[in-house]
Amino acid sequence: SISAFKIKMTDDEAILLWPKINTFVKTLGRKPNLDSLDPLEKRLAEAIVYLKELKLRSQTNNEE
Repeated sequence: SISAFKIKMTDDEAILLWPKINTFVKTLGRKPNLDSLDPLEKRLAEAIVYLKELKLRSQTNNEE
């Protein structure tokens, strides 16, 4: 979750990237890698981290 703080992304961008993430996983059979040299793969991986952090924050807020 620490890496999520370094990611510059909006909620809208992360949501728009979600279909591309699904296509990536279905095509290659693996999740995008944060350490990839491919900028698109890296961005997709960042979106996953961002969305996980967003979900975690949402769940935490709902428990309060």
